[in-house]
Amino acid sequence: MASVAAQHVTGFLAALRAAGISAPHQKQQDFLQTLAATPPISRHGLYWQARITLTGSKEEIDRFDPVFASWFGEAQAGVIPVVPESEGEEVRKPDSLHGGTLQLPLAPGEGSGQSASPDDLLNRMSPRRADAREQALIKRARRAAERHLPRRPSLRLKASHRRDVIDLRRMIRAAARHGGELIRFRYRARPMKARPVLVFVDVSGSLKGLTPDYLRFARALGETSAKVEVFTFGTRLTRLTAALLGGTLDRALTRVAAKVADFEGGTQIGRALTDFFAHRQYAGLARGAVVLILSDGLERGDPTLLLHAVQRLQRLAERLVWLTPLKRDAEYRPVTRAMAAMAPYLDHIGGAASLETLAAEIHEWTEA
Repeated sequence: MASVAAQHVTGFLAALRAAGISAPHQKQQDFLQTLAATPPISRHGLYWQARITLTGSKEEIDRFDPVFASWFGEAQAGVIPVVPESEGEEVRKPDSLHGGTLQLPLAPGEGSGQSASPDDLLNRMSPRRADAREQALIKRARRAAERHLPRRPSLRLKASHRRDVIDLRRMIRAAARHGGELIRFRYRARPMKARPVLVFVDVSGSLKGLTPDYLRFARALGETSAKVEVFTFGTRLTRLTAALLGGTLDRALTRVAAKVADFEGGTQIGRALTDFFAHRQYAGLARGAVVLILSDGLERGDPTLLLHAVQRLQRLAERLVWLTPLKRDAEYRPVTRAMAAMAPYLDHIGGAASLETLAAEIHEWTEA
């Protein structure tokens, strides 16, 4: 039974390549790892798992749909229906998988899927101009973020009509202008200000099609009144705050493309976050901030590093949020080794499949 399912999935991946979908070996391993960790209980769930991990552009999605329909249509031979093992079990595994992995031949230099690839791929992003629809979504995200981001009292007192603290200095100056008469009381208060936001964007190969939207979303956050810091990670950590948040959007993305060297490479989240804490000036950026991680969580390095980094982020941050495209599937459960270990330390796990969903769901993770 397992061999039939493995042969069918292998044939499906070969059909995608024949249809012109450039799904490199790393993306295939991401798909198989997701399939084994979170087995779909419906054709709809399998569709989204395959589409998110194997496609990277609208053109590839258009080619993907007919191939998927031909290989996993309801009447296709070789498709094994998924049957839950028990009615009350939260994580259900199909008999064809049993939580195992489907093996593909490995080319020299490639990782096994259980650990990080030894190759540090150096690729550059090719940015494109945002169309009118994307620009409207960016404005929508900026307005929603300005409205919903958590706020805190400022450390500095400012003149106010609220009767918090008597402003004796202003009262004395006013009295001097009126012959020593105290005309009225004046006050100071601590105004509310948006908490700082720290954003980590995954630029690895499994998120090739979503990375530009994630960067545009980070840019929208940077246009609010909050102090925003932006980092990317794949196989290395890159600080993008100055490059992404200055000038026009198109020029910002061009600067980002020149600075991010590990685009569409491997995924070593734990090592990147460990490098973040290794810089003393970086670690302080997480204190009291809303920390936002945009990633599918498919860690290829040591998950222990990732867990320790997330635990430290949770202690420092006001709120720790993980947004993954896999969460857009209603059947998603954080059951991979890394995500299952991190879940208790996350304040919210949300969906992030497009710029539109990011803009629409800001209130869910800011008010969780």
